[in-house]
Amino acid sequence: MAKQNNVPANRNTGSKAMMKMNIPQSFVTALSTPAQLEGGFGINSPYVQFVHPQAKNYQKLMKQIRGLGDDTIALVYPGEKPAVKLDPFKFSLVQLYQYWAILDAQGNPTQVFWNKEDAPRNAQDMVDTIVVVYTQKEACMARCLFKSTKGKAIRAAHQALEETTNSPQQFAERGAEFKAAQDGIEIPYLRFYTEVDQTRRISQSNNLPYYLATGTVHATTSTEWAMIGAMFNDKDFEKQMQDVLSDFEARNNYLQNLNK
Repeated sequence: MAKQNNVPANRNTGSKAMMKMNIPQSFVTALSTPAQLEGGFGINSPYVQFVHPQAKNYQKLMKQIRGLGDDTIALVYPGEKPAVKLDPFKFSLVQLYQYWAILDAQGNPTQVFWNKEDAPRNAQDMVDTIVVVYTQKEACMARCLFKSTKGKAIRAAHQALEETTNSPQQFAERGAEFKAAQDGIEIPYLRFYTEVDQTRRISQSNNLPYYLATGTVHATTSTEWAMIGAMFNDKDFEKQMQDVLSDFEARNNYLQNLNK
């Protein structure tokens, strides 16, 4: 896991200047009230991919990302914009929903269960999310599916979000930088980010390798805050946000209708 950057004393999480930002009201409203859309799901917005050699776009990603491996996590853009290797994968959790699914050989859901008690033992735990992703240069909104062995990473983020939303004192007790973020940043899910680490394991059931993902929660620093500000000020932000919301909700609608 990459080390967290040290922030100069005059630009730390306690800096009032860092906390002040003109957050677009459309961002607040759209993400607090998810849109209800019809139709199938598309790929008109960026998404985070836990790369696997059997993925349909693996050969394409090999041309775009130097040193691509089976442990690579990539930010994949729509169209012809090259994918970016996320090293590390840092994200702020914005929205999520959970379900359990029976998957076919290609990893596509064939049956969906919305309650764990209704799901058979061979159903896999799935969490679809909207996240703010931090690359080496910028922040952007994207979708990400945390499936099965990647679940620990999203649970770490979800726990922190529950704390900062419902138990602010508990969140503040994580450290001084968390208290500063709790007191100074208006939007709960922008007060922290989660950094993902992967460990290679061997499955006991089929003796094949897989990667277990875990997440470490950090308070938002001026580095991420500057990226968030630039994201909000991008002239195409409104369209990018709506594209992510549309794909996210359309995917949900597709899953809701899968068993019918």
